[in-house]
Amino acid sequence: MLKGELRKVPSLTAMDRETMYGIMVRHYAAVRWDEFLRDLGEKDGVLLLRDPQGDIQGFSTYLFIQTHYRGEGITALFSGDTIIDRDHWGTPALFSTFGSLLYEFLRDNPGKKTYWFLITKGYRTYLMLPLFFKEFYPRHDRETPAYEKGLIDHLAAKKYGAQYQPDRGVICAGSYFLKGEFAQTPEAKLRKDHVRFFLERNPGYIEGEELACLCAIHPDNFRKRTRMLVSPQQA
Repeated sequence: MLKGELRKVPSLTAMDRETMYGIMVRHYAAVRWDEFLRDLGEKDGVLLLRDPQGDIQGFSTYLFIQTHYRGEGITALFSGDTIIDRDHWGTPALFSTFGSLLYEFLRDNPGKKTYWFLITKGYRTYLMLPLFFKEFYPRHDRETPAYEKGLIDHLAAKKYGAQYQPDRGVICAGSYFLKGEFAQTPEAKLRKDHVRFFLERNPGYIEGEELACLCAIHPDNFRKRTRMLVSPQQA
């Protein structure tokens, strides 16, 4: 069973970084060491998943973004790459540690408008949105409201500039992409509305394009399982 931990990027050892890069190379094509280090260096922290021997089997990077939108201060938790070795897909350690991250994020931003700004190359990461939150965008069953669409555009343009295409809601910055075996979608998954929506909305995921997504990080928007993962002080 895996165990999760939250680490600041500067605290990562050289071996941690090399192991994380190795996981990326196993799952993505066209990954470059220099680009991996540059992207990691821009982040504030990493969610690490370790096995009982202490070896890293998966991770997710994150960054805190402070900005103003429509005259209000906004704090966003930005999630970058999330990748887990195939043998550990579905591990509860990812969910429990993500809950800890949400708790710390809310604790450190009392009274502020807080959002999760997620970009994703694959449907598996996109599915974390309906798993954890009631309302999120974009989604298959309703149009994205003007406020949320504008905020997605604002955050994506702030982070990626001209590489973000607001008409499609997609970021074309990625130089690496999921390898064939990991990019394939099982037939059973195609029957799920959220999966079909992701594939239709971001067909370029196969070439590394990423769908920009958003949801409010607020107890009222938490699903029941999220409330169980986040401290009752906050949820």
